[in-house]
Amino acid sequence: AALSSFKAGKTRVLVATDVAARGIDIDAVSHVINYDVPVAPEDYVHRIGRTGRAGNLGKAITLFTLAEEHSLRAIEKLTGQQVERVFLPDFGGIKPVESASKPAASRSFRSFGGRRRR
Repeated sequence: AALSSFKAGKTRVLVATDVAARGIDIDAVSHVINYDVPVAPEDYVHRIGRTGRAGNLGKAITLFTLAEEHSLRAIEKLTGQQVERVFLPDFGGIKPVESASKPAASRSFRSFGGRRRR
């Protein structure tokens, strides 16, 4: 019922687990918000792939902590694209210390990243 309502445009937000998301076939998804970083980079690609179907553009946003940075880098390696990082100070995290070798924005504690897909 929830999926039918979403497909018909009556419901604007659909929350799904990785397992449920694998069975969803919807052409026009404008945003995918990941509340965690998938352990397998391929799962991330599958999740955000929903935004770029049928020639549509979309936005993928992923919330992550510094502890998940390694998983995000694995995704970047697989996709060949860098994920934008933005520090969100209101989440009570510790802002990373700036480094001469890496900009602070790429070492955030609580961030979101995303890219437009086609």
